[in-house]
Amino acid sequence: MQKPIEGLVAVAQRQQKAHLVIKNAEVYNVFTKTFHLAEVAVYGGYIAAIGAGYHGEEEMDAQGAMLLPGFVDGHVHIESGMAMPQEYARTL
Repeated sequence: MQKPIEGLVAVAQRQQKAHLVIKNAEVYNVFTKTFHLAEVAVYGGYIAAIGAGYHGEEEMDAQGAMLLPGFVDGHVHIESGMAMPQEYARTL
């Protein structure tokens, strides 16, 4: 059985279909602060790739709708929560 990371890599390399491909989306790039028309390939609930030429078991046409990241704060100081790291991880 394939491990989840192997599936993500295979989809990104176009060696297998994604579970879902969102086509014709205006994808926001948080680094350049610009939108660009692209496809988003999703495998196992994770984004495997953004680009063009992906195929999926399910394909959805976004019809130019904007696709934005969830804006999850990746920078956190766990000591601010005053919890042990194990408890903090369990809570998340």
